[in-house]
Amino acid sequence: MQELAELFPRSEKHTPDLVGTSEEPWLTRDAVNILKSIYSPFGRLLEFGCGSSTLWWCKWMKPRFTSIEHDEEWYNKTKEALRLRCSLQKVNLLHIPDFDIYTTYLSNLINEFDIVVVDGRKRVKCIKNSWGAVRVGGYLVLDNSDREYYQEGIDYMLADNPGVIDTWNGLFRTSFYRKIK
Repeated sequence: MQELAELFPRSEKHTPDLVGTSEEPWLTRDAVNILKSIYSPFGRLLEFGCGSSTLWWCKWMKPRFTSIEHDEEWYNKTKEALRLRCSLQKVNLLHIPDFDIYTTYLSNLINEFDIVVVDGRKRVKCIKNSWGAVRVGGYLVLDNSDREYYQEGIDYMLADNPGVIDTWNGLFRTSFYRKIK
């Protein structure tokens, strides 16, 4: 059986004290620890961008959750890893190569999810189209939130005055935006 480290390789700079391992979300270490403390195994989850995080959620989540991926190769890699290590029954794993469909997947849902993780492509559009789907008290988690080109999406959420938790590991930032109203 292929090791997860081979399927989801990390850069040498991405050591476990800074970043999730190949069996955890590829977020800052502090973000992984926060997720462990805020998630509810019975909550509703959607993630944009699949990979090792999908396998991690599969271990933790009780109900079925949704993971959306645009890249066919990455989707197939994740699907195979899920088949070997978890259960495809627990994950609604979607391959959506069309970015218009990918980014608007949640645009008609209101207060549906406890956690939405944005760690895939077209993040600004994903943020704008999924913020309404985050329930009050829930979180939108944005990886690489230090990148200037995501600021438009961040400003969109900040207009609602969410609670914000930023984590930084010296390489990149992962931020949690808690919907308050």
